Amino acid sequence: MFRSLRTYVASLRAARSIGAAERQERRGDWQGALASSQRALEALSAPGIDLGAPWARSAAAVALYGYCRAAACLRSPEKLVAQVDAWRDRWTQWKTQPATADEKQYLDWVEKQYQRCRREMA
Repeated sequence: MFRSLRTYVASLRAARSIGAAERQERRGDWQGALASSQRALEALSAPGIDLGAPWARSAAAVALYGYCRAAACLRSPEKLVAQVDAWRDRWTQWKTQPATADEKQYLDWVEKQYQRCRREMA
């Protein structure tokens, strides 16, 4: 029960940050979008959060996609690679069994950007 409540509250925090990131992105504030997506990912990576819960998993995929999109627009391959590496275990697992077509699209895009940034950094 406590874990479910904690996960739900973290998902609400993440959703608020994702919404802020999307508004900042529409205004062209990529640095703000990056920071807001980072806050969402931090909320979802806190101890005791069940990323197997559909609402948490969905929020994490959208937040990771938003973070990577902002990092790509800021031409910051180091940030993109570091964040994807931090979430690698989760997103590679999700990529093999995407929950939705949108999630598959997001994760495929993240993978392509990740590979591109790794090449740029080499």
